[in-house]
Amino acid sequence: MKTKKRNIKTFVQSKKRILIGGAIGVAICLLLFLFYIFVYFPLIDTVYYSDSTDGSTPQWLLMPPTITGHSFPLFSHFIIEGTSVTTMFCKATNPECVNWGNWALLNKDMAGCDTPWIMEGTAGCCVEKIMAPDESCSEKVEIAGFAILAGLLLVIYFILGAVVALLTQKR
Repeated sequence: MKTKKRNIKTFVQSKKRILIGGAIGVAICLLLFLFYIFVYFPLIDTVYYSDSTDGSTPQWLLMPPTITGHSFPLFSHFIIEGTSVTTMFCKATNPECVNWGNWALLNKDMAGCDTPWIMEGTAGCCVEKIMAPDESCSEKVEIAGFAILAGLLLVIYFILGAVVALLTQKR
């Protein structure tokens, strides 16, 4: 009977240790996020942007947030934009010109232009037109992508913290 109570007590203590370790992992993840947002990236911006004529920064400076996983939620806009995720959730309703030429410079009367198009205040001809999703729908998909990637990062840090707690547990 005593061994059964001891086994239950050990089981509860190991579960508590896992939860505490996971909570510590999540806290580390959140602290790193705050560090990157409020210290690391502003420091990089002040040091390199003011000294550089083109505003570029060395590539190696993105390695720490990439190794810790924090760059993926931060760059979720670019990750989602480069895939077909938005078209999976948003109907393509807005025409968008992807190949435009200033037809007026080449041909004064716009003859031969099937789709006249004004881009940035300059009249021209749209050579290739596609249908794109609505901007508000695309923005909602990007916010959801950020939330999903951030949630996955928190889960990964929770699991890492729980594993470390289990490995350091005294037997």
